[in-house]
Amino acid sequence: DFCAAAVYNKRAMLIDKGEFEARGCYVARGLLDGGDFAEVLDDCGRALDGVCEELRAEGKLQNDYAGLPFAERFLRVTKESGAVLAQNFTIALPQKGWRADTPIFLAPSVFGLLTHARILDAVEELIGAEISVSPVGNVRVKPPEGIIPENDNGDKAQRRGLIHATPWHQDNGVVTEEADDTPMITVWFPISDAPVEAGCLQVIPGSHRADVMQHCPDKNGELSIPGRMLPEQKPTPLPMNSGDVLFLHRRLCHASLPNTSAHVRFSFDLRYIPTGAKTGRDVFPSFVARSRAQPESVLTDAREWAQMWLDARARVVKDSPPPGSFNRWRADAAACA
Repeated sequence: DFCAAAVYNKRAMLIDKGEFEARGCYVARGLLDGGDFAEVLDDCGRALDGVCEELRAEGKLQNDYAGLPFAERFLRVTKESGAVLAQNFTIALPQKGWRADTPIFLAPSVFGLLTHARILDAVEELIGAEISVSPVGNVRVKPPEGIIPENDNGDKAQRRGLIHATPWHQDNGVVTEEADDTPMITVWFPISDAPVEAGCLQVIPGSHRADVMQHCPDKNGELSIPGRMLPEQKPTPLPMNSGDVLFLHRRLCHASLPNTSAHVRFSFDLRYIPTGAKTGRDVFPSFVARSRAQPESVLTDAREWAQMWLDARARVVKDSPPPGSFNRWRADAAACA
């Protein structure tokens, strides 16, 4: 493996900051386990109940496949209905196309993962004890590429990267330039195993030592680094098991492989920053998850976190943030031609 890796030991956190900075990534194997995911899977199942009810009312679904495990049920509902369900299970709003009822997955179990003590322990080793959760994060429930519907019902806000292979990018490149000096840490982990055939992540070794690279938006606004601008080093895939947690440097070039398996690839990618640092997405809410200096500032109420996102949705629907609120890059730049 290119990324430094260690098996989690309950007596000691084995994140080596020097190795992380040298390689741009670190895998804590077994940092989480199935018990950490049980409530999220239950909440996903309840959310899918509501989705199935709507699809049946629209005549797009005959069988709601109740009783199946979430991932298998999600797969069958997608196959039968032809619906793109990505936004129903992610934890952030899209960057455009908002509606008053744009789905966002705000279950208390998600807040529990965002504030999980073992994740925060590891992040603290990298950026210190004053930690906030950035609003830049996703849940990706990716069906096999072969069954993804061609028609996304006209909803461009469904963001293809949530369901298709994610293109090459730096996480620093998909936020605004005011966050360039923020030592943002990406925390990525699969709920189910993520072997190569299921579309695991891949990284370009050493690319985190470069500055922010040119990114180009496609017609739907999704950003990627043009292939001709990528470093020449051969990409390294990072297959991971459920419970493994990957920590990524903000400038490490990474992408995902396509899901060519017969199963759903279900993963979380979260962002953590030092409290007070710029997020690069100021129209969406961040919150304090850990503070040694001001413990009273820590958000502990999942309902308050959920309301912050609902309030943000109401604001963007009403005010429509101006161009540049999310993206520094222009499609008509010479480098994007």
